[in-house]
Amino acid sequence: MDAGLDLTSTIEIATISSRRSTNSHGLRHTFALYRGLVLAARANQYSALVAVLDDRVRRLLDTVGLLTLPLPGTGPAPYLGSPASTPVFAHGPQILDNQRRVSPEAFALVSQGAGLDGISVPPEDAFRLRRDGDRVTAWAQTAPLAVG
Repeated sequence: MDAGLDLTSTIEIATISSRRSTNSHGLRHTFALYRGLVLAARANQYSALVAVLDDRVRRLLDTVGLLTLPLPGTGPAPYLGSPASTPVFAHGPQILDNQRRVSPEAFALVSQGAGLDGISVPPEDAFRLRRDGDRVTAWAQTAPLAVG
């Protein structure tokens, strides 16, 4: 089976994390983090993503319509302290279209930024990477997410 990835426009997400929180703000911060990933993908015209996701995180993404698929020939295994992580991929347009259809409220938060009151997410341009030939050299500008 072939994942059909264009490696010239696929981003690898090496680490993504947000602080544990016992209140509802923790989930909103997580959505803001995902919003930043969507903006970075759009700004840099990424066609797909690959990552190694802890299966608990993967289930959370599934519940908000962000479905990933295991890379062909892979499956869950212990990884960096996680008892079960899976190498996954997703094609950008398909993952967001699925989210729009199955979880419109989450789509509004993640893809449109609606409902992230009190969280300042920079505009899409702030996520554009500078390129030096075929190498990414740095973020075009610092783009922190601010909670206010």
